[in-house]
Amino acid sequence: MREPELTFSRERIDAVIFNLDGVVTRTTNLHINAWRHVFNAYLRDRSTRGGEDYRPFDIDHDYTRYIDGRPRYQAVKHFLLSRHIDLPMGDPSDPSDRETVCGIGNRKNLIFDWFAKEGGVEVYGCAIALIHRLRKAHIKTAVVSASKHCESILKHARIDDLFDARVDGTDAERLDLDSKPDPDTFLEAARRLGVEPSRTAVLEDTLVGIKAGKRGRFALVIGVHSGEQDEKMWEHGVDFVVRDLCRVDVGGAEAGEGLSRPKPLVDLTLVSRQLAGRRPALFLDYGGTLAPIEDRPEDARLSDDMRLVLRDAAGLMTVVVVSGRDIEKLSGSVGLPEVIYAGSHGMEIRGPDLRLELPA
Repeated sequence: MREPELTFSRERIDAVIFNLDGVVTRTTNLHINAWRHVFNAYLRDRSTRGGEDYRPFDIDHDYTRYIDGRPRYQAVKHFLLSRHIDLPMGDPSDPSDRETVCGIGNRKNLIFDWFAKEGGVEVYGCAIALIHRLRKAHIKTAVVSASKHCESILKHARIDDLFDARVDGTDAERLDLDSKPDPDTFLEAARRLGVEPSRTAVLEDTLVGIKAGKRGRFALVIGVHSGEQDEKMWEHGVDFVVRDLCRVDVGGAEAGEGLSRPKPLVDLTLVSRQLAGRRPALFLDYGGTLAPIEDRPEDARLSDDMRLVLRDAAGLMTVVVVSGRDIEKLSGSVGLPEVIYAGSHGMEIRGPDLRLELPA
């Protein structure tokens, strides 16, 4: 087992606020694809007019600069101004085919809903395990998102019961809260939890979110590893950067109540001899092996410790989880992208750069 990079202590922290997209759920790609679809279609429609910039939506440049972390209508306005297009704001009730900032924003909403319904919502297994441990330690949890989809995303991912408070795009609009990098949404979450910012940690994967946490004077602002942005996180004053939330622990006896780590093999000589010069692969059943057998199969839950063990094993060898369960339920229950999943008794197989679906 890896040593934790960071440990939350009840002595210092009363609550932890999670950013939704990129920390708890994997909806960033759904949002990016919806934005790309909306903007590129609109730019093509306008391409017969002069004096404007019709370059397609660029994920690497445009998303991080104009979209990420901003409320929907503000994101539309910022992106269009980058293409020298200045549309009237309109009204939030505008239909999706109206040529206003609100109309285009509402169009993006409809497309996102369709993408989410078709593709489902993935969660980060390490984040979910951490939230469970925080709650066992009686450390409050909240989720913050600029999206108005927050509630439906949480319900679709079946994690809406894991947070004591939620502040989303709908709340921000109703309460006239400024968007990140202003700390308004984080401060509102702390208010709803009944905690002081000086006793609250913030987990973020965006630069604007880190700025917001620092401006709100929260006790800890922790960046979740996002590749090339790590250096910029330090430049923006982040207190700590973790590679993934499986490396964050929770101190206190209550956090570990009911949990026990599997005991390692004592004599590895035979195993080492068999593996010499070979590439191992580990195949595991789900119900009864990774998770206890329950009267109702849907109640079989992977423990926090088992998820950590799987994560470590997948860093050393190919790990495949095999089950008669539907592939979506199986991958959702385990929640680790580095693992290969064989669902429906092998009729559906998915993993990194791997996808196989056989006809029924």
